[in-house]
Amino acid sequence: MGVKMKNLLFLLLGFWVSGNVAGCGESLSDIVPTAMSAPAEEPVVANLKVVPVSQDVGAGTTGFTLVLDSSSPASRLAVAGSKDVCVAVLRLTAANEEMELRELWLRFTGSNIMAVGLVTTWDGDFKVAESVFTVSPQHPGFGYVWMTLTRKVIIPKNGHKMLVIKVDLAPVMFAFPDYSARAGDTVAIAVDEMTAQNTEAVGLVSGSLIHPQPAWFTSSNLIVFGSIPKLTKLPIPSRRLQNSKQTVLYRFKVSRVKEDAGYVA
Repeated sequence: MGVKMKNLLFLLLGFWVSGNVAGCGESLSDIVPTAMSAPAEEPVVANLKVVPVSQDVGAGTTGFTLVLDSSSPASRLAVAGSKDVCVAVLRLTAANEEMELRELWLRFTGSNIMAVGLVTTWDGDFKVAESVFTVSPQHPGFGYVWMTLTRKVIIPKNGHKMLVIKVDLAPVMFAFPDYSARAGDTVAIAVDEMTAQNTEAVGLVSGSLIHPQPAWFTSSNLIVFGSIPKLTKLPIPSRRLQNSKQTVLYRFKVSRVKEDAGYVA
């Protein structure tokens, strides 16, 4: 039995695939993947002074933190070609000053960056930013995504704002395996020192450009397959046992999930 098949059987026994995940609310759906495009140029922010992680503002020290929220989904299966699949829930906290998030940077930490098309950020039901991962020619599996917000996201003073990160997964294309998703690919995002240094918020009192405090984290994996088997228990013909005669003890069927346009092998 191959490694990928063992991983698939382990995951199926460990947990059932659900159409909804706490904090995300996505469901599996068929898509035509979005073509990758060049990232937008970095915006020029005028009349702002860049400050360290914290500075004195009025009665206290202002600060900005970015962490992975506990409602972020656990590792689970995902169908290649699905759209708006939640990969992480981020919690942004502002101390002693209301802030507006301007730019968000994330790092790809999965096994195949080509398995991801579009990356989007959501504030509730509103999409506030989107972009694609930029791949380094020197390191093909290594990449970052930066998103300039197109809609205001305000982090309340001494409060927090929840943002959901979703991805569009590329389809499995056997003719072009190096430029598409492959069965068993993993997809995850992370925040490291470089992404924290480039993520930006503006203090609405001080007018300062503030970066989040360093906090390394990595989301749980999406494990991508061309199709996800669904096991259904079937009734047995009889519950009576007879000597010297084979008796059916358990019956089941294997099918694909409703939203899955792939095949089950």
